[in-house]
Amino acid sequence: MGTLYSNEIILLSFGGFFEHALVMKYVSVWSNENDKDNELGKSNNYNQWIPFTDNQNRPIHIGGSVDYFGARAVIGGSNNHLLFITHRRCCISVFDLSTFQFIKHDTLSITDPCFHCFVLRSENGQEMMRENEKKDNEMLLFCEKAGLSIEYNEDNNTFKFYQIPVCRDIVPFYSHAYVYVNDVILFFGGNGYKN
Repeated sequence: MGTLYSNEIILLSFGGFFEHALVMKYVSVWSNENDKDNELGKSNNYNQWIPFTDNQNRPIHIGGSVDYFGARAVIGGSNNHLLFITHRRCCISVFDLSTFQFIKHDTLSITDPCFHCFVLRSENGQEMMRENEKKDNEMLLFCEKAGLSIEYNEDNNTFKFYQIPVCRDIVPFYSHAYVYVNDVILFFGGNGYKN
């Protein structure tokens, strides 16, 4: 799942009604710094969704019949090869993108996360993982009144969960958009309810 060029981003889409798993090698169509970069975007299946396949070109199905409605996922691991998925039924799963297999399923200590905030905690996870010999991944999850710090040890294939406080200003909201930049999570929009 690594990138070939510095301006290439690999996107993964999975789940949905038809239980799809698609991948896209995205290159900006707005960049005209170099004609070579523009030609990249026009060839080699760039900027189009294609089936996610294994090394023998067989389609990969992530989760099968699991309901990923409202699920969230982040990529981590020592080689950015682990897909961490949180979804309803209080579950967290680890899918190894290099072996195309689930390697861990565990139960979250919160109620039914759906359309929640889920981020890998580091400004630049790749650099942090190279320096960290223990191969620990730290993630944060916020869902209404619940906050979790989640630690995953890659060597032992184990999770640790810690309750963390949630800012009162975001408690009444769910289904919000969010972005994690420079160790800060910014929340946008969302649906609200009255206590």
